Amino acid sequence: HVGVTDQLLDDDDGDDGTELPNGPRQMIVTDGLFHIIMFGWAKLSSKISEEGPRRIIELIELMIQENDYDQRQKQEDDDDGERDGRMISCQPSTKSYNILLTALANASRNDPKKSPKHAESTLQTMSDHHSQRGWHTKPNSRSWSLVIIAYA
Repeated sequence: HVGVTDQLLDDDDGDDGTELPNGPRQMIVTDGLFHIIMFGWAKLSSKISEEGPRRIIELIELMIQENDYDQRQKQEDDDDGERDGRMISCQPSTKSYNILLTALANASRNDPKKSPKHAESTLQTMSDHHSQRGWHTKPNSRSWSLVIIAYA
């Protein structure tokens, strides 16, 4: 089994990624790489209002898929009594969602009806992930400020 990011980031250059003691190829993708790309789309959102937030949402969904894959791998390793060294490395955080909220605040200049409502529903999504999955996605003061900016 290969993680979602393994499939997307495989550049076919013959490099099989990191070889772990047990042999399988593993690629660790941190949330920082996602955040760099997301931030670029957030900056572009003031010019191309719908594209930036849409792309950021796709990246957040990819982070969720990668986290789910990591959790399944960890469970399989725990069941086998083996550890392969793969760390749980990627899940959306408050920072991830704040980047989305920044994009929505920027996009609200061109789309004053849809973007603010989407920003407000993002706060609920953040709270849901925090309470249901235990993720560090609880909205902070920056989150609320960005929603206010989207409405302004």
